Amino acid sequence: MMGNADILSDYKEERKVVTLADGRFTEAVGVGNVRFEAASGSNTSYLTAKNVLFVPDLKDNLISVPKLTENGLTVIFQDDVCKVHREDEQVFWGRKFDWMYKMCAEVIVPTTEHAQQAKEESGKLWQKRLGHVSFTTMMEMQRHDAVKGLPKTTMNNQFCESCTYGKQTRSSFQSVEEGRRNCLRDLVHMDLCGPFPEPSIGGSRYFLVIVDDHSRRTVVRFLKHKDETTEEIKTFVQMAETQTGKKVKRIRTDNGGEFLGNELQEYCKRKGIVHEKSLPYSPERNGIAERANRTLLETARALLPGSFWAEAVNSAAYVRNRCGKRLLKGSTPEEIWTGRKQSVRYFKVFGSIAYAWVPPQHRTKL
Repeated sequence: MMGNADILSDYKEERKVVTLADGRFTEAVGVGNVRFEAASGSNTSYLTAKNVLFVPDLKDNLISVPKLTENGLTVIFQDDVCKVHREDEQVFWGRKFDWMYKMCAEVIVPTTEHAQQAKEESGKLWQKRLGHVSFTTMMEMQRHDAVKGLPKTTMNNQFCESCTYGKQTRSSFQSVEEGRRNCLRDLVHMDLCGPFPEPSIGGSRYFLVIVDDHSRRTVVRFLKHKDETTEEIKTFVQMAETQTGKKVKRIRTDNGGEFLGNELQEYCKRKGIVHEKSLPYSPERNGIAERANRTLLETARALLPGSFWAEAVNSAAYVRNRCGKRLLKGSTPEEIWTGRKQSVRYFKVFGSIAYAWVPPQHRTKL
């Protein structure tokens, strides 16, 4: 198994679930051949490993001992040394290092179109893992080292059918913005989306999107009824102030009835929060929340339709908070919110097959 697409030749796409030595599962996205040069004493051997799996999550390239023996090679482990023989000739060797044997061999990097194809497949995979974010955004994230775990693979603009169908829109209106605020919680944008024709698995028909102006971090709350809006806003304000130690100063909404009730107005007065409302028929005045709504819905449509819309929207918000934005100059919303660089190493494509690990004490004999 290899984690570097650059070294594969004769590549073809082939998805397969792989079990690692520690029991974890990961996904191979393709298969190809790897040619390498090995020196042993004064002898130099050239070997080709066939049907090598490409696993983007893999940190180290791994060689299977059973595969070596299946190809007529003999593997000898002695003290802290591993020797590989073909008949009576030693072709390459390795030394034990951190509970693994590091083999002395140099990969011959192919210069064919197959290597480029493998790199492009890795780019497509990460585009799916990041919720169908644009390839331009991924290239910016690579350039600024915005997150941990995003490989330095090819991110050229490529066609994505899910993005094409899921993100079709009319021409956008001219947004009216005053510029990004300097501090967390200075201004919070809110908008309600729904009702959806089909309830979510949890019975929700609406979602409330909340965007911090400074970090652009998006929070999503799911509602069964519109009249739950005020309570969800209160919950968010308490959570935000507790996590960041900063008071919410202003909220900005449209003129939807869910934002105009006496309960919310009285709450804002008690908390000293200024409630700004956009002008009627002027959604551009609440453009950041409106845009966040649209982005989440576009991403959700590209991920999964039907009664799973809430799960898709929630996943979209989680992923987008860990994707770079040009406005943030190399940072991600989550990093600005928490002060810590985020990792995407564990990201999988939404809808991938998953296996739950059951603790031994909860397992039956069958």
